[in-house]
Amino acid sequence: MLIYLVICLGLELIFWFVPSLVVSAVGVALLGVFIGPLFPTAIIVVTKVLPRHLHVSSIGFGTAFGGSGGAIVPFIVGAIAQAKGVRSLQPLVLAILGTITGLWLLLWRLTWSKKKREEPKELVTSN
Repeated sequence: MLIYLVICLGLELIFWFVPSLVVSAVGVALLGVFIGPLFPTAIIVVTKVLPRHLHVSSIGFGTAFGGSGGAIVPFIVGAIAQAKGVRSLQPLVLAILGTITGLWLLLWRLTWSKKKREEPKELVTSN
């Protein structure tokens, strides 16, 4: 998933800095392709990381939180764009993608360190 997010960051930078309509259209289309798997992957990761008895409530909470964000964030972004101009959208989208990437890195680090702690330690025999 981190590779997808890095690709998304690159596509957003291309969309922002390349002044071509065709390149921008292809970049945005590919951006949608690579952002699409984020939510389903997050649901699968939740089921792998959390204990079984928390699956239903955590997935329900995550879905509700995501739906709320999908309703509130566009309003906030629109208000910022109206106040600061349309040029403020690209840095904002880049910041959101960077935040998502940071959260995935944090999740990866937490799960990786948890797995390291759970590995059985080898017995050391002394002569």
